[in-house]
Amino acid sequence: MSSYAEAGIRQHRIEAVLDEQTKNICRYLHGKTFSVADALRRFVSIEALEDPEAIKQAMPWGRESTNPETGRTRLYVDGGGGRTELAEVICSARGTRDDLGDFRSLASDTALNEVEIGFPPYHGLCRSTTLAVV
Repeated sequence: MSSYAEAGIRQHRIEAVLDEQTKNICRYLHGKTFSVADALRRFVSIEALEDPEAIKQAMPWGRESTNPETGRTRLYVDGGGGRTELAEVICSARGTRDDLGDFRSLASDTALNEVEIGFPPYHGLCRSTTLAVV
């Protein structure tokens, strides 16, 4: 992120590896853009934390649960502000290559930024990365 800032890049885009192992959270976030300045502010605040639980709250990982009413998978994060629903999986592409799947967003782009999910990792062994938006 600091390299992006030094180069005058204002936004970055999430790029997920789209293969059979890609999780729903990475497929959902693939292609979304976020502010470099916001990411840098987040790095600074996380760097100042010493308690592992505080770091976990500041960098929430994507989680999945099943909506009991529809039986569909929901993507969410459990951060410092509590649980935030991100999206509902309409059609999962897990197990396929080069397919995002279909999602119904439950959070605006602003809300995604507020829950501080603007850069990877989104889960253990996450392979997503960022690209500069020029």
